[in-house]
Amino acid sequence: AYEISRSDWSSDVCSSDLFPSHDTKKKGFKSAHAYGSSYALCFNAGVWGDEVGIMLDAAVHTGSSYDWNDSIHIWLSPMEIGELLAVFRRWKPRAEIGAHGARNEKTFILEAQEKHYYGKVLIKSSQSSPARGVPITSKDAAAISILIIEQLAAAYPNIPLQEVLATVHATHSLHDPANQRSSFIN
Repeated sequence: AYEISRSDWSSDVCSSDLFPSHDTKKKGFKSAHAYGSSYALCFNAGVWGDEVGIMLDAAVHTGSSYDWNDSIHIWLSPMEIGELLAVFRRWKPRAEIGAHGARNEKTFILEAQEKHYYGKVLIKSSQSSPARGVPITSKDAAAISILIIEQLAAAYPNIPLQEVLATVHATHSLHDPANQRSSFIN
């Protein structure tokens, strides 16, 4: 996997232009996208420092294309992408991943809705950058979920993937009161 330092980060490209694929048989980059009428989200497999994860870019639609020069970047750790997977698997209805950026001003929210998902990136106290929200179709959600699973497998190479997924399921199902059982019931 390609390693990038924070000082090398450029905002003039989707980060999929910077992270090569884990698949050495294919040239290029491993990413999954969700496109809306006003914004786009790009989920990019990568390694930042020693950490496997996903770089999320949120770009503005400019009429004929998406402006990746003005994209907002959020690095998602293995624990955070596990939380997103819990939403895509409908183990929990919503994930809010905040406190990102130099001033902890960036947040990504993913919600499961009736027939699709909705993802949005926010920057606190930014008048010039409104929330960048995108509906995520089930087809796009499947591609993003597969990318997340591949990154979880890469992040925990010594743990069977089945165990990693079972742990994600168990820890995130606890947040859903409908899935909780009282330990006081005999």
